[in-house]
Amino acid sequence: MTEDTETLRDRIAAELIAARGRTTLLTTVVDEADLVRQHSPLMSPLVWDLAHVANQEELWLLREVGGRTPLHPEIDPLYDAFEHPRAKRPALPLLAPDEARGYGHEVRGRVLDLLERTTFGETQLTDGGFAFGMIAQHEAQHDETMLATHQLRSGLPVLAAAAPAPAPADASSLPVEVLVPGGPFTMGTSTEAWALDNERPAHVVHVPAFYLDTTPVTNSAYAEFIADGGYDDPRWGTPDGWAHRPRAGMLERVVERVDLRVQRVPAADLAQQPQLLLVRDVREVPHQRGHQRRVLLDQVRLIHCRGEQGGAVARRDQFRRDPVP
Repeated sequence: MTEDTETLRDRIAAELIAARGRTTLLTTVVDEADLVRQHSPLMSPLVWDLAHVANQEELWLLREVGGRTPLHPEIDPLYDAFEHPRAKRPALPLLAPDEARGYGHEVRGRVLDLLERTTFGETQLTDGGFAFGMIAQHEAQHDETMLATHQLRSGLPVLAAAAPAPAPADASSLPVEVLVPGGPFTMGTSTEAWALDNERPAHVVHVPAFYLDTTPVTNSAYAEFIADGGYDDPRWGTPDGWAHRPRAGMLERVVERVDLRVQRVPAADLAQQPQLLLVRDVREVPHQRGHQRRVLLDQVRLIHCRGEQGGAVARRDQFRRDPVP
């Protein structure tokens, strides 16, 4: 074996182990009830993510790369993200937390054994360790998803992080925006072995000049933009994009005033007015046909409820709904 092959094996193992460490942290700091509970209809129960990452690891590495017999083929449909939308996953006969952990442990042990015996470059999936890298990246992606679920759960936080660094001393004196000159740049890659097909090949594109804010947009500024009807102003979209909205059923109601004081409303009352609710601790805005847009509103989110029941927090007298144009 060459040194490069050993280095690649070590890098793959390190990425897989690091991702699993994050997964373990995110799924052991809460009790079993929190693991199986759906904390938001936008997110899966944490226990679904826990078994899903193991199932994908088995599918791509043990079965596709290693040619192994499926361990538990009967659970494949349960953890197919294309078959079951997130809002419906709690109703599935999912593996219990201990079963999900055991499944993941069994798969990972066999994968590390397979890693030691794999000859890289014999197939497209093993070229540069692609399939192993893809699985490590997939678990890292779900670690981000599970972290978002933690942010949406009620109760005391169970994770902590260092406070962000203070703003630079000259931040207030910066211009609001600066002009970035146009020009060519290389998009994508032709050398990164773990890049997905939609990131290949490297190619030169030309970007026209554009203005860029000198500081990140604050939550309050974004809230002001939404309240001012920014998403319903044709000036801030392309003509093609604006024309697409009514064709795709993506028209959205405008919130003119937001009050951060909220109270719990019975699900029965919400069912009578399902169009738009003010909800605490939410990060996504689903449009009428399931498309989503991310918002940050000082711990507040807007959501088209579309008849969903329970768990919402709102006061109907705190915002006004405009008619859809």
